[in-house]
Amino acid sequence: MMNKNDKTGISVIVPVHNGEKTIARCLDSILNQTLLPDEVIVVDDGSTDQTRSIVESYGGRVRYLYQSNRGAAAARNTGTCAARYEWIAYQDADDVWKPDKLACQMALLRKYPELDWVSSALERQDGSLDLDPRIAAALLNGKDYFDSVFQALYFRAWAYTIVLIVRRSLLLRTGLFRVTQKCNHDLDLYLRLAYLAPRIGYINRPLAVYHFHQANISSQPIAGRLPHMTSMYRRHLWMARRYPEHAEFIRQFFTMLIGHNLCECIRLSRWDWVRRLHARFGHLLSFKVKCLLSLLAIFPFLINLRIQFTLGKKRLWQMGDWINKIILSDERKKREAFAEKGGQSLE
Repeated sequence: MMNKNDKTGISVIVPVHNGEKTIARCLDSILNQTLLPDEVIVVDDGSTDQTRSIVESYGGRVRYLYQSNRGAAAARNTGTCAARYEWIAYQDADDVWKPDKLACQMALLRKYPELDWVSSALERQDGSLDLDPRIAAALLNGKDYFDSVFQALYFRAWAYTIVLIVRRSLLLRTGLFRVTQKCNHDLDLYLRLAYLAPRIGYINRPLAVYHFHQANISSQPIAGRLPHMTSMYRRHLWMARRYPEHAEFIRQFFTMLIGHNLCECIRLSRWDWVRRLHARFGHLLSFKVKCLLSLLAIFPFLINLRIQFTLGKKRLWQMGDWINKIILSDERKKREAFAEKGGQSLE
């Protein structure tokens, strides 16, 4: 914890909506840090359960703010605007920090005072990691930071919200989270942060545990997410023109995301969205992928009939796996080669 007169301390922001089952576990992980934050702000996004009484039981150690239900992005913005200190760390009400999360990140920021934000690896509740440590080590190349957030994102070194600490002044310059972005509003913010501060500190071990459940926005149907995601793709591909030094990594990153969207749409037989993605972003895709999508767009009913009639539903998933391999083969090969070559350029 910093001196109370030192505004370069740490504010932790926790948005919550009906989190009575997990909020205590979350707050305990924050308040048991080896380096305590200077303030913890819980923004209650219209909860109707016992969230408020649980939070208020922590007394003066936690500031409680209430707002009508407007979503996690709006709640994080409310907390950020109310924060009194320069360093902002976000935590979700159902996730847990490792005890030395803040200490490790602040130590790195003291070592590199020019950095504006720091992230780390993430552990899922099943014990798996979000990123192969070999790839992270290759990207870091002996340093404690990524020179390009965009390159790191392409190789899946995601700046997850719960492992992020960032200067409040930088957040305010970017305009905070887009409340109209109903999914991936965190990714949208990371990209806008990266335009202004492309270098990010990174700790190559997990500093938080992510708990997945069906209420997570990433678990919602693809049809509900795609309109927001494609809008974000188009906006950032246009913005990338202003940053030519990062444009190629941005293009590769969104090509990867679009490939995953295509695979999901094909698996769910959402040919309407396959055609839309192909029409809007076909210029980013390889020739073999465009040929495959053209075939699927023109003859989707023939492919479906053939699979269902000759192979049966059980084989449909095998066909989907084959399509996935074609669409994602370039991405997979680049990641594997990058790790094997120790971070050498793969252009």
